[in-house]
Amino acid sequence: MRILSSVVLAAGLFTAGSAMAQDPILDKTYLRLDSGASFARNPGDNYSTDPGAAAIIGGGVGYRVNNHIRTDVTITHRTNYTVKAAGTDPNTTDALNAKANVRSTTAMANVYYDIAKLNRFTPYVGAGAGASYNSTSSVQKFINGGLVGEDSSATTTQPAWQVSAGTSVAITQNVSADVGYRYQDLGKIKVNTDMTPYGESGALTGGKTNLSAHEVQAGVRYNF
Repeated sequence: MRILSSVVLAAGLFTAGSAMAQDPILDKTYLRLDSGASFARNPGDNYSTDPGAAAIIGGGVGYRVNNHIRTDVTITHRTNYTVKAAGTDPNTTDALNAKANVRSTTAMANVYYDIAKLNRFTPYVGAGAGASYNSTSSVQKFINGGLVGEDSSATTTQPAWQVSAGTSVAITQNVSADVGYRYQDLGKIKVNTDMTPYGESGALTGGKTNLSAHEVQAGVRYNF
């Protein structure tokens, strides 16, 4: 009887262990690491040029709800955009310019729809919302092309959102590559464009301006 009980207990433990190993919940959680490039759009107003490209580095943790829906929370850092403002003093016709570097860090909650699995490829679309911490460096001021001084830096915390599309590529049972595009709205940034301390009656407008970007990213996801 004791031997029989031991066999039954061992069989029960083996069955439970096998069920746990096959439990789909174990492969629903994933970690991700991403890098890429962000290309900011012209903010408008008197910001005369695109802020240019910034490098991306980010990561996050996600959860697969079912075969089509998954979610994750990500933190992404971008450095450095360069914003430039230009104008003219209406009284002196002096050319007024200001420029600063901008870094942006976003925390975003995202949801994705995996459209279909095509062999190793799974195309998807997604959207996300969160907050962006935008940091502007000290602002260089120019009059008629000559540097006249630097003004203080500034930071803002802004609502942010994104839409995305891409595809994941299964490399192993647990590892997938992810390549995609996203449009990112990073909220507003502050740039001190006041030129009156330098003897100009005309102040550049647009001390606050929007920052948005087209981004390409490539990364890896590890499924537990």
